[in-house]
Amino acid sequence: HALARHARQLLLVRSVVTQLLQGQLRLAVCTWRALGEAWLRARGKLSQAARRWALAGEAIAMDAWRLNARMQVALMRLGELRLRQRRTMLRWGLRSIRAAAQDQSVMEGV
Repeated sequence: HALARHARQLLLVRSVVTQLLQGQLRLAVCTWRALGEAWLRARGKLSQAARRWALAGEAIAMDAWRLNARMQVALMRLGELRLRQRRTMLRWGLRSIRAAAQDQSVMEGV
């Protein structure tokens, strides 16, 4: 809140000083109405900037969320693939063990 208040004050001061330098607002005519109008313009500019920043922040958050979801799906698929490979290796390992055991029993039986 303090940062936003400070930004509003800076915008107001900058706007008033700019108008004074450009001759749009004379020091003698620096009335409450002129200051109020300058403040309203500055507040409008700050609100527009805040909306732009909010939209940009939402877009960044959505991109990060999408990337996170894609990474989770990829990791899940990788885990499934590794699990299938491990099962296949175990299956082939058991088959080769059985085959070796059968070969050995045949050799012992002969």
